[in-house]
Amino acid sequence: MIKNLRVVGNRVNEILGNKQLKQRALFRSGSIENIASTNEMPKVETIINRRRTNDPAYSEIRNKQICPQSSMNNYDIASSVFRDWIGRIFRDITQNCVWPILMHCHAGKDRTGVAVALLLKNIGISDKVIIEEYMKSKGTLYPESVGQLLYEAKNIDYLKMSDRQKSKLISLLAQ
Repeated sequence: MIKNLRVVGNRVNEILGNKQLKQRALFRSGSIENIASTNEMPKVETIINRRRTNDPAYSEIRNKQICPQSSMNNYDIASSVFRDWIGRIFRDITQNCVWPILMHCHAGKDRTGVAVALLLKNIGISDKVIIEEYMKSKGTLYPESVGQLLYEAKNIDYLKMSDRQKSKLISLLAQ
């Protein structure tokens, strides 16, 4: 069983009470290192690992490892570590991944939650909905911290996707 596994679009649609996002396009979870076969995970084309340890190799699924290069300042939005891994997420999600994708970290809460929150923010999902989706995993950063990140995102250029990246992400996620 995969910890904190869910379909982001389904969860956001449930919170909104209508279908704005595609179902079964973006999955998020905790680690997949203990599953025996791909039959135990959703049907995806790409796995994005947010941890520094490697995932098992599955011949039919592309693996991408996009993790912070250092454990220092993972969530400090002023740090180069944070800036780098968010930039790599934006680039790879919109340019180098075949969808649907599964994004995961150890628990499926904070590293994955922050990345998903910023993706949703960039396609126009409200902060309230993003925080509620984030809290489904009982993230340790707490809603106040995610709320602050989302508030800051409107003023920090590197937390905003380029117009081309946004357009691509919208085409991949929006109904």
